Amino acid sequence: MNAEHTSIGGHFGLLWRCMLFVGAVLSFGVAVIIVMAVIPGIKADTFPGATPDKAASASQVIVIVVMLVGAALLGMAFVTPQGHRAGKVLLLAVLGLMGLVLTLIFLDGADAYAHEGPGMKGVTTALYLCIGAELIVGLTALAAAILRWRQPMRQTTDTCGKLT
Repeated sequence: MNAEHTSIGGHFGLLWRCMLFVGAVLSFGVAVIIVMAVIPGIKADTFPGATPDKAASASQVIVIVVMLVGAALLGMAFVTPQGHRAGKVLLLAVLGLMGLVLTLIFLDGADAYAHEGPGMKGVTTALYLCIGAELIVGLTALAAAILRWRQPMRQTTDTCGKLT
């Protein structure tokens, strides 16, 4: 294998950065969907026993978490990933698991609003879009962690010619 493929800067680096960038863009898209479609729909909920203010507040917290996941993925996509491989893999694994947990949270919300009648159909559809996007975010982050872990360490030499 030549140096282009064993260093983070070759084809592997491009793939790795693209995966993280796609995950970040999808996370930011999920945040926009929640702010523009889900929260206004939740606030207009008239179903008996509904607590739209509590649900809207919880959705705002989820928007913050989704934005943090997207910002972390975007930051990792543009930071030179040399060194500290275990730390980057661990962070990517945590971000991937957070994406999967958010998927389950959105699934719970979509299921709850699906049973509240046709007035909540828009919220349910928006949450299903969030489920798909956040699932891709989680799986992409986990795949990037696996790729980063399996990528061979780049060997460098010091000024005396010794491998470091």
